[in-house]
Amino acid sequence: MKKFKAVVFDIDGTLTRHISWVILTESLGGSVEYNDDIVKKWDTDEISKDIALENIKSNWIKGGKKHKNDFIKILDSIPLREDALEAVNYLKSKGYYICAITGSVDIYAEIVCKHLGIDAWYAITDLHWNNQ
Repeated sequence: MKKFKAVVFDIDGTLTRHISWVILTESLGGSVEYNDDIVKKWDTDEISKDIALENIKSNWIKGGKKHKNDFIKILDSIPLREDALEAVNYLKSKGYYICAITGSVDIYAEIVCKHLGIDAWYAITDLHWNNQ
């Protein structure tokens, strides 16, 4: 009898070799250092979550790319690890339930999991769009 019934993968650095926040911020024309500073201020309660998120959003959209399709194109360009699909398929063939988690955004989790055939995922950040 198997002890484990599921395998949960982290996405950034595990199913991919990259950190999506860095690639997304740079590709949008924002400053990674600025976002890191905002997150540190949020973590130490110097600023609220709402202010932190507004600052990060402003940093992202200052480069002009602010539509959902811009984000999807950038996030979909992040390559998977060469062995990610093989590992997921192997574990599924052995009867394991596969899930993925990320500290990144929901559309990134959805993109990666679609490519790998993973039905269950969780992302810490949900992005909301104004019909764009």
